[in-house]
Parts: sequence; structure tokens; C-alpha cells
Amino acid sequence: MTPVRILLVEDNPDHALLIRQALQADGRLAVTVAGDADRGLAQARDPAYDLVLLDYSLPRNDGLMLLKTLQAEGIPTPVIMLTGHGSETIAVAAMRAGAYDYIVKQAGLWDLPNTVERALESHRLRRRAEDLQRQVAASEERLRTLVSSAHDAIFEVEPETGDILDANPQFCRMTGVSPQAGPPNLFNLLTPPGVAEARQAVSLALQGEAVSREFQIQPAASADSPFVHCLVVHCSVSRVEYSGVRRVLFIARDVTEEVERRRALAKRERAARALYELGNRLNSLELEGISDLALSHLAPILDFDLAAVLYLAAARPLLSLHAARPVGRARLGELSAELTRELRLVSDVCFGAEDLTPYVVGQVIEDGGDDDAAASLYLSRIAAPLVVAGRAVGLLAAYHRRPAMFGSDDSQTLFTVAGQMAAAMENTQLYQALKERAEWLERAYAEVRQAARLKEELIQNVSHEVRTPLTFINGFGGLLLSGSLGELPTAQRESLEIVHRAAQRLSGILGNILSAHSLARSGPGPSPLDRAPVGLGDLVRAALDDHRQSASQGNLTLIDEVPEDLPPVDGDAAQLNDLFHHLLDNAIKFSSDGGRVWLRARALGPVIEVGVVDEGVGIPEASLPRIFDEFYQADGSTTRRFGGVGLGLSLARTIVEAHGGQIWAERRTLRGSAFHFTLPIAR
Repeated sequence: MTPVRILLVEDNPDHALLIRQALQADGRLAVTVAGDADRGLAQARDPAYDLVLLDYSLPRNDGLMLLKTLQAEGIPTPVIMLTGHGSETIAVAAMRAGAYDYIVKQAGLWDLPNTVERALESHRLRRRAEDLQRQVAASEERLRTLVSSAHDAIFEVEPETGDILDANPQFCRMTGVSPQAGPPNLFNLLTPPGVAEARQAVSLALQGEAVSREFQIQPAASADSPFVHCLVVHCSVSRVEYSGVRRVLFIARDVTEEVERRRALAKRERAARALYELGNRLNSLELEGISDLALSHLAPILDFDLAAVLYLAAARPLLSLHAARPVGRARLGELSAELTRELRLVSDVCFGAEDLTPYVVGQVIEDGGDDDAAASLYLSRIAAPLVVAGRAVGLLAAYHRRPAMFGSDDSQTLFTVAGQMAAAMENTQLYQALKERAEWLERAYAEVRQAARLKEELIQNVSHEVRTPLTFINGFGGLLLSGSLGELPTAQRESLEIVHRAAQRLSGILGNILSAHSLARSGPGPSPLDRAPVGLGDLVRAALDDHRQSASQGNLTLIDEVPEDLPPVDGDAAQLNDLFHHLLDNAIKFSSDGGRVWLRARALGPVIEVGVVDEGVGIPEASLPRIFDEFYQADGSTTRRFGGVGLGLSLARTIVEAHGGQIWAERRTLRGSAFHFTLPIAR
């Protein structure tokens, strides 16, 4: 803890000792003694001291004069006056000179620590108050600077009369009011429609509500600006109160340009909504309906006397006119010829005005009905082509009798409407073509459905008619070969074995065809699986045992390279057995005499990769992308060397993908091919 430093100015050593003992008993107070006024004054000027105890009676210079000197020099250290005898006159003089307290040595030393503590606390509070006052003064100065330099007008209003009591310079610049002209009145500055709203805003603000309004202010004219248009200001209104007196504070921002932008934007939004509605309603209309609807929607967006659409339809030219104001019939004929000439300039269509039959919407009067000849002339005109498939096939035009009536926004609007019309007209023609195409496709689809039904019936009949005799052939062939019906001569046995193998091969082909047909009927997506953890080692050994006889006939060696400690896969054992059968059958069929076939497997993260590798004829590079397609064979000629219908690898891919795996084929560097697939490890 930092000790409190006290300076004791006392010329009597005994008194100084007593005072030090009384104060240092606290332990927090450190006392330094100055024995005369000169040393006391010099040390009192040190800001490190927190308190001065000053003896009233000092040689050559009494304590009261020393106190006055400290006060005159502005030394803020608090002072407690000490005296050997009590006197009201001395006490009053000491307090007037700036002492915090007055203590008689004989009677008051027992309470001296408390008096010192009170003096120190009072001094701390006084310093804190002075700091706060300085902070408040600085804050007020910063606030005045901010208010004076603010871009918004800030002003205070007396709520009953509307008099503006105080305002920043921006208010004067915004309203043109001079500060020397006397207090202005808010209600006199507003345009009449805004006065009632301003009074309501003041009333709501006095009730404590947050109010936000827009008003129009009529700035005062000046020599520099004799005419000033109304400003639109956005005001935030709130209540302020000073010593029980309520005022209303306005913060106003000039939003005239923003309001003008909003109005322009609102106008564009109205046009956009009209164009959007037009675009939605232009669908599924005949050509005449498109023209009439477009012209009727153009009327509220564009100020015109007459609008026209000329379009080269498939059968005949189409001319639609929309008269917003009366027009003579003779003038209609002139416009038809004029539009025809203009359309010839922007397109390669060839037809004359006599081919047109105008369809007029609006007021048509007899010839001579115009006010005068000049009134029938259209001095303002804009036009936009109707472009379909990159070719101008029509024209949209607008006319006005007054000059310079159309601007860039109007041209953009007209081009937008023309684009919507052209798109709708093209869509109408495309719709008719698509409708005819859809009808043709419907007939073709009906024929496809009929062919599919006949195919289904054919496969069912073939399955029934072929599977039954094959069952008998395989069954009785097996009985004869087993010797159950008697021993066969060697020549007959060899012939019967050929027949039996051919029947089994035919059964396999038929089974593959029926499997492919079943998968096609089930539609896209994986086939339903009876999933369970399956050990690949058992499946591989069973598959190799099933194919050893066919491999031995080709003098082939089947090699098992599947580790015993492979984790089980998540799959359907029956379908995985078919998968190994298709891949081994393919490898044996295309292997050379005396070659080898490997069956390998390894764990790779969450899957097991299996490979079937042979030393056969290999796969042509061009056939790799299609090797798993249905009925595809690298050699598809009728004189091909290897049999089969090309379904085995397609079925293999279907089984692998149904298990969530991938399958691919590779050409080996020297000879043969390799088929790899992945299966997920059972969790």
C-alpha cells in the first residue's frame, strides 16, 4: 500500500514529536517535519505531499501568512492549521485563508488522525469534482463542435408556439433563415400540407414516442437565390427536458435528391411490373392477341397518340393499331404504307400495304374530323423491330402529335416490349411445332410400348419353351454320363459329353438373358440385396473349384492370391457368387492354351479391391470404354472366335454397383487383361 505523505511545519520539536507519534500510529501516514516557514514553503511546493499540517505561530513568518502564500501560488495540497491555544478569531482567519480545518494542539491531537483522514477524503472528492467538471466542459465543447459541423440541421422547438429557440449553422444554410432576423417559426417554414403532420409529430414526441417524418420546407429567398424550390427533409423528432421545461428536438436531413430518385425508381418499378405482367400474359396467345395485349399494356407506360404493330405472320401480314386519341381513317392508310416501307428497310420480307388489313383499337373518326391539317401530323415517333431467330419480321412504333415527346427511357421501354412480343410470337410458333412433334412422339411411343409388350411376351415364351427342354437335356445327359443308366461306349460318351456341355452353355446364355431382362424391368437404381457379412476367401475358393474343370480343358492354371485374414465384405453372397462366375468365365474363355488366371484381393481403407487377371488375348484400346455395355463384344462378327452374347460383364458391373462399389478394366503391358472391382467392408 502506498503511504500517505504529510508535511508538518512545526518549530517546536516536542510538539512535532507528539504529532508524529499521533499520526504514525496508523501505519499508513508518513510524516516529514519542516522546522521553520521557509523550509515549510519550499517543501509544500512539492506535489508529492498529500497534506500540510501548519503551525499558526512560526518565527519570522506566522502560519497564516504561509497559508496565504500557498493559496496565492495555486498549490492544491489541503492544509490543516495547528495552534497552541484556541481562538475563534484565529480559526475564522485560517478558514477564510483556505485551511481545511483548525485544531488546538492540547485538546485536539487525539482526534488528529480522523481529521487528517477527513481532510484527505474531502480533497480527493474536490479533485474528482473538478475533474468531472473539466470533462463535462470538454464534452460540451466537443458536442457544440459536432453540432456546428454536422451535415444535418439540428434545432430546438418550443412545442406550443413552434418557435425555433436554438439551431446549428446547417439549419440556417438549409432554410435560408438568418440568425439576426429573430427566432423563426417552424410552422411558417413548412409548406401547408406539412404543418398538420409537424404538429402531430411534436405531440407524439412530447408523449415520449420516437417520431420520424418527411416534410417539405420552403427555403427563404435570398439575393443569391431569389427562387428556391421546396426541399424535402427527413426529420427525427424527440423530446428534451431542461429543469422541468420541455422542448422538442428536430434533426433534419435534406433528402430531396433521394426522394427524386425514389420517385424515378417508383416510375421504373411501375414500368417493370407492367412489363413483367405483360411477359406473363403473353404466353399461350394467338398472334392477334399478342399484339392487342402488348399495345394495351404500353398505353399506361408510354404517352402516345397512336401505337402500331406490323408483323409478318405465317399466313398473312398482321397490322394492329392502338389509338389513344382520335385518329382519321385516311391517316391510318398513310401509316400502313409508312410501316410497310420501314419494315422493308430492316428485313427481307416483301409484301405491300394493300396486303394489310388493319385492326384498330381506340377512337377512329371519319376523314376531315381532325381539328386541322397540322393536328393530323405526328411530329414525334419511335420504333423498334420485332426480331425472331435473328431476323426482323415486324415493327412496333409509337407516334405523338407534339414534338420531342419521347426520350431514351421511352426508347428502352419500347425495345423491351418489342423483345417480349418477338419472344412470345416465336414461342407461339414453336409451341405449334412442339405440339405437332409431341403428337408424333406420342404415336411413336405407343408403337414402342407395343414393341416392348411383344418383346416381353417373346422372352416369356422363349423362357418357357427353351428352359423346359434344356432341363431335360441337362438332366438326362447327366444321368447317362454318370453311368446310372448303364455304361456307354467311349465314342458315345465323348459325343454325349459334347452335347451336355453345349446344353449347359446354352442354359448359361439363357440365364444371362433372363437376368439382364429382369434388371431392365426393375428400372434404374440398385437391385434389392440380401446383405450380410460375407467372407471373400470362401467365395473365391468355391468359384475356383467350380471353374477348374473348364480351366483344365484349356490347360489353364487358376491361382488363388486372396489372403486368409481379409475382413468380410457387406454384400449378398448369391450375387457375389454370380459376380465371380461372370469374371472367371470371361477370363477362362479369352485365355490362351497353357496360360494362367489370378484371383487377387487386398484391403484398401474402407473397401476391398479384387482383381481377376489373365494372360489371354487382351482388350483392344478402342473397346475399353464400352466393355461393360450390354451385348457389346470386341469382335461382334458372325465369324468371331469366342462365343457368348456379351452380357456377362454387364451383369458384373450391375452387381458391383448395386453393392456400392466400382468396377473397371485394364490392358496388361505384355498380354492379357485385368478386371478390378471394389466392395465395402462390413462394419
